[in-house]
Amino acid sequence: MSTRRSGVSSSSLDLEGYALHHPLKSAPYEMYVTDMRIKAPGRWARVDKCRYDDALGTLQARLAFKDLSVSGNVQIYDQTPILSKTPMDSCNLTLRMRRAGVGFTVMPKRRNSRTAPGIGVSTAATFVEPQFISVHAYGCKGGSNDSTNFRRSDGPEARDSSVEDNENMSQEIEQVFLRGVRSLLTRYLEHRLEPALRDTLMMNLGYSISYGR
Repeated sequence: MSTRRSGVSSSSLDLEGYALHHPLKSAPYEMYVTDMRIKAPGRWARVDKCRYDDALGTLQARLAFKDLSVSGNVQIYDQTPILSKTPMDSCNLTLRMRRAGVGFTVMPKRRNSRTAPGIGVSTAATFVEPQFISVHAYGCKGGSNDSTNFRRSDGPEARDSSVEDNENMSQEIEQVFLRGVRSLLTRYLEHRLEPALRDTLMMNLGYSISYGR
């Protein structure tokens, strides 16, 4: 399988238009993540596994990341029927992951002979947990520049008495951001690599691949 052919050999991924939204459990707020960007040094990914199982007719492949940095703008809104145009709090988060990856399982899928004759493929992707993870917050409005520390907006007395609640919310924000990034990367790469994975499986099944001009 060729990563260059599938369009993921550059040092960056375009996530323009992608966003995350999640209601928080630790506080009555809504979390949105926008302006997501991914940076990576040099040849940021490699195929460290690509094996065809002749007995099962399936292809197993894995794309490994050396070092990925994912950043996004996190905004916190009050849970009201109509969201305010101005967020209660906002912060830029950067997630760094080392030696993560995405694994793929590709198998043939028989199509209905009347509507779509021939053989298609089914692809399942799973995220491979990284060996190192760090989350850094910066450019915060109403929070700390050294750690994820979104303030509560219930007045000075409430803020002074809700340090533990604030820490719980900060931890949840980090976890939501991490889970969202993992899911987004998995879906994104599954979509981008599907043509190369499909072609590789079909060739192993004995089909000839040709492209029109």
